[in-house]
Amino acid sequence: MDVATQNPAFRVVSLGGGTGQPALLRALRRTGYPLDIDAIVAMGDDGRSSGILREREGMLPPGDLRKCLTALAAEPEGSLARAFEHRFDYLNNHAMGNLMIAALVGEGDSFPAAIGCCAQLLGCVGNVLPSTLDPISLRGTTIAGEEVAGQAMLSYGSGRLDRIWLESAFKTTDQTPQEGTAAGSGSRAQQAATDPGSLAQQAVTDPGSRAKQVVADPSSLAQKAVAEPLAYEPAVRAILAADLIVMGPGSLFTSLLPNLLVPGIAEALAKTKARRLFICPKADVPGETEGMDAEAYIDALEQAGFLELLDTALFHRRDCKARPYFVMQDPRAERFLDVELTPAAEKRLSQRIPHIMVRDLADEHACTAHDTNELAAALREVMDTCPSAQR
Repeated sequence: MDVATQNPAFRVVSLGGGTGQPALLRALRRTGYPLDIDAIVAMGDDGRSSGILREREGMLPPGDLRKCLTALAAEPEGSLARAFEHRFDYLNNHAMGNLMIAALVGEGDSFPAAIGCCAQLLGCVGNVLPSTLDPISLRGTTIAGEEVAGQAMLSYGSGRLDRIWLESAFKTTDQTPQEGTAAGSGSRAQQAATDPGSLAQQAVTDPGSRAKQVVADPSSLAQKAVAEPLAYEPAVRAILAADLIVMGPGSLFTSLLPNLLVPGIAEALAKTKARRLFICPKADVPGETEGMDAEAYIDALEQAGFLELLDTALFHRRDCKARPYFVMQDPRAERFLDVELTPAAEKRLSQRIPHIMVRDLADEHACTAHDTNELAAALREVMDTCPSAQR
C-alpha cells in the first residue's frame, strides 16, 4: 500500500525566504504525500516594497511571507493568488499582497493575524509563520573584509560574503554584536513598542533614567535581551512537532541563516526528532555566494555553528544518463553555471554529513532553479525514509 494513503498528514517545516522557499513549497505539494506544512520565513528583508513598508509603516517585512502564501494558496495559479503578486509600478512597485498585509496591520490586526487573514482568503493549505516578531536587520562582512549593512546590499551590492549577524532594528546604543553571533531586537525591543512602562521604552523616552544606563551596559541582562530576538512560539512548536524540516533552497546568507541565527529557532532544530534536510542552491549567481562550490556552502554552515543541525544534504549535478533528452532552453545558462560538486568533494562531504544525496535537479526553462518535479521526487525519497513514514 502507498505510504501516502495509509498514514496521517506528514508534518513538514520549510525554513527560508526569498524565491527559493516558495519553489520548495510548490515541490512539496507534488510529492503525493498528505502534508501539514509550516513555512517559517526570515524577517530581515529590507529591499523594494518590503523595505519601504518597514520604514514608512513601522511593520515587519511582508514580502517573503506573501510569496509563501501564494505558493500555498488553494489555487496558486488562480486570479486571487496572481492578484497578491501583482505589482503597481506607479506605487513604488508595491505588490498587492504586501499592501493588503500592511492595511490589515494598519487597521489594528497584529502581524500574525494579518498573515492569517490573508491565508484564509487564499485558502492556504499550510501555515506561514515569521521566525521572529522582533524587528531585526542584517549586517555582514565580505571575504574582502568589508562590512555591509542591510539585506538588499548584502544580497546584491557587496560581493561574496564571509559571515552575517542579526542586529536590532530598534536601537538604543551603537553597540556592535560580537562577530559571528546572533543579535537582534529581542523581548525588550518588542516591549518598547507595546508597553509604555517597559524598561526599554524608559530608555528611549528618558535619557537620564536608570533604564537608559542599563540598556547601554553590554554586560546587563537588559542588553542581552535586546541582543537576541525571540523566536515566534508557533514556529518553535512547528519545528518540534515536525517529521521533516527542509532548510533551503535559497540564498544562504540572507534567507536561511537569518532564521538559524534566531536562538530559539536553532535550539528547536537541535531538539527536534525530525529529519533535517539542507538543499543546496543549484546555480552560482552573482552576489552573496558568488564563486562558492557545494563544499563552500557546507563550510559556511559549519563556520556559523550549524553543521550539526544537518542529517541530510541534497545537491544538484547534471546526469546525462539519467535524463538523456534534457535540453537547456534558458539562454542565461552560459552565464549562470551550476554550483560545482566534484566526486572528490562529494566523498569529503560524506564524512561530514550523515547522508548525502546527489540528483539531477536541472530545470530546462530556468537555469538558476530546481526543476519542481525532480525536486519533488528527491523530497519523496527523503520522506519515504523518515521514521514517521514507516509507522
